[in-house]
Amino acid sequence: MAAVLAIRLGTNTAIPLDIKLSSITFWSDSMNVLHWIRGRSRAYKPFVANRIGEIQLSTNPDQWRHIRSEQNPADMASRGLTALRLVNETLWWNGPEFLQTSDDNWPICPMEPVSDILCERRKTDRQRDLTSTFLTVNNSIVNLEDRLNPDRYSDWRRLIRVQSWVLRFISNCRLEKQERSHGELQCEEIKDSEILLIKACQQEAFNEEYRALLQKKVLPASSKLLVVNP
Repeated sequence: MAAVLAIRLGTNTAIPLDIKLSSITFWSDSMNVLHWIRGRSRAYKPFVANRIGEIQLSTNPDQWRHIRSEQNPADMASRGLTALRLVNETLWWNGPEFLQTSDDNWPICPMEPVSDILCERRKTDRQRDLTSTFLTVNNSIVNLEDRLNPDRYSDWRRLIRVQSWVLRFISNCRLEKQERSHGELQCEEIKDSEILLIKACQQEAFNEEYRALLQKKVLPASSKLLVVNP
């Protein structure tokens, strides 16, 4: 998110100053982010992939450099600083000292390998199959017993999240310990649950039509869906 913000700030700054965006150097204290920028955006999970795609569309990976946290003025804003200290903080007002010298003197940090976990890579095909056993958007019948009963929930968001936790539990039971998902729900998990519930609802409300469409047959003449020509 910070890297995307830097791109947008750089673009808005370059236009009035009449300079090329390609001439701007961007700094990050996150080695993970620098690795992501140098990778293929499609290899990562959607949240990271979408932002890396925007970054790669506007800049070249060579424009991105690493800066140590103690030299990064952005840390002062994120971690907080008293007004009394801020007044005399030269790093905040002027940036790191090396920026006032020739770029030949700027620090060079070699890119070291990082693990796939830190890279937020997409799961393997096998893992995706186990995680989304019946959630892929294809021509399949949804087992209505696999979804929670919507009548027991008055809030759509709560229903989606509880369904997501249930599906994660099922998925984790089928995976090796080191492959299991942990932490907060991911965007794709919530999206999968939403698709499952919507498909189940469609299948339940329009069961006859659903099966006809799966078999590539004409809808029944009495169907209310004929007017929308599915």
